[in-house]
Amino acid sequence: MKLFPLTLAILACLSLATADLKLQEEALLEDVYLEEQSYDSPLGRPLGDSLYDCGSPSDLLKINYVNISPDPPHKGQKLRIQGEGVFSDKVEEGSYAVVSVKYGRIRLLQLKFDTCKEIKQIDKECPLGPGPQSIDAEVDLPKEIPPGRYTAHAQVYTKDGRQIACVNGLVKF
Repeated sequence: MKLFPLTLAILACLSLATADLKLQEEALLEDVYLEEQSYDSPLGRPLGDSLYDCGSPSDLLKINYVNISPDPPHKGQKLRIQGEGVFSDKVEEGSYAVVSVKYGRIRLLQLKFDTCKEIKQIDKECPLGPGPQSIDAEVDLPKEIPPGRYTAHAQVYTKDGRQIACVNGLVKF
């Protein structure tokens, strides 16, 4: 379920969350990473109903859009993710992503993985950029997803620690 940085939060969360948005924002506000953001929403710049660009102006990837369908996703069905962004510099081997997923206020997982290895699953290869990049991928969502509220936070970095992108996601089943 680990894929291109634009999809990490979606895949980790597995669905959209439009209900209980205030409760989710309050839970995310407790995390240190959101305290450093300077958007009107504490979650970041909206990329839709449930995804937020929590990056900074110095990020190597400027996310133009991310669309998912069906909206909201459903357990046991395919989720299609389409997105586009522009890289200001090359993203080479050694880049990595850190993804954190919470169920309510309980941290379910925190993973660090090699971005260039994972993007091969969607027929992409490093180096990425500079310039425009798009994604069009499908993911099968498991039927066994427990009901509840999920939050996800994904940050992607170059091997020398420069931030490539940051995405927050919200989910409710």
